[in-house]
Amino acid sequence: MKIEEEQTYLDFADRIIRDGSVKRDRTGVGTNALFATQQRFDLRCNAIPIVSSRKIKPLDPIIEMIWFIAGGTDISFLKKYKINIWDSWVQEETKVLDEEGQLVGGSIGSGAYGAQWRRWEDTRIIHKNDLAKYTAHGYKFVTALLDHEYPNGSQFCVITRMIDQLAEAIKMISYTPDSRRIIVTGWNPGRLEDQSLPPCHSLHQYFTEELSFEDKKLMIADKMPELKTLVEGTTSVESIDSIIKENKLPTRALKLHLYARSQDYLVGTCYNLVQYSALAHMVAQVTNTWATEFIWTASDVHIYSNQIEIYETKHKAQSIIPNKVRLDINRDVATIDDFKPEHFMVSGYEHQPHVKYPIAV
Repeated sequence: MKIEEEQTYLDFADRIIRDGSVKRDRTGVGTNALFATQQRFDLRCNAIPIVSSRKIKPLDPIIEMIWFIAGGTDISFLKKYKINIWDSWVQEETKVLDEEGQLVGGSIGSGAYGAQWRRWEDTRIIHKNDLAKYTAHGYKFVTALLDHEYPNGSQFCVITRMIDQLAEAIKMISYTPDSRRIIVTGWNPGRLEDQSLPPCHSLHQYFTEELSFEDKKLMIADKMPELKTLVEGTTSVESIDSIIKENKLPTRALKLHLYARSQDYLVGTCYNLVQYSALAHMVAQVTNTWATEFIWTASDVHIYSNQIEIYETKHKAQSIIPNKVRLDINRDVATIDDFKPEHFMVSGYEHQPHVKYPIAV
């Protein structure tokens, strides 16, 4: 990430420690916490915000995002890539161990992130007279009710449908890009008991707009380096638009705004910044838009009491390293479900040594 972006990130960590309310929490560890904040990150030219003041594995959060996109709730996919971040939240009755007794699979709950993004269950009781209206919207008839099962039950029936929120969002970006309803949410009050950890990063929304003239030039120079000198020197709107049309380049910017109800600031936030920025780039690729900005908004932003000394004595002592991190994605991938870890390459990431923080479970 840019120097000023990372400095903002670190300054807020200092502020949490200095000004945050001391709070008890469900883990018993305790936190310093502040309520409601926002940070913004430039994604133009395939930029991706990764902290340099301590090392993180840049592909790990992206692989986790691919797991979410696939609707995954079983950690076996993550374990293939030696990613262990969800191990502590695997439901006991679903655990799968290998011959050596090591955890290799298991579910974090049927109502977790990926399931809600791709398979949100909507089941209702309706009057039989309304059945045609609902089936036209994709609902399926499940069963008729009887009088002893429901008041005047013979007049009612049960219908259901599965909502693929992410697919709907991508469809809206492509066909109704000015919609204010391009939202994907993981917070389903009816399914909170079906997940080991209610979603911390709860909801994200997309926004598109026409690219500015300067951003069009910047995009062409990035996607077609051989034209960089030409486009940087022109003031002709017609020339720029002609290049875009001829090469079928994007004409609209894509922004992604994440709302998180709760953030383990020194551990979880670093991951979320990377993976949702990557998501913006993925969605931009499959909708022929250009990712320009990621906005991170969080409510209860906290640092655990057993992380404070580590931050102040180790992490804070490591300076920011100026760099320009870039995420390149295989351009042949045309649909959101086809992304695989091998399609991503992070370059330009320079960093200080890793600083290990304890995670409260």
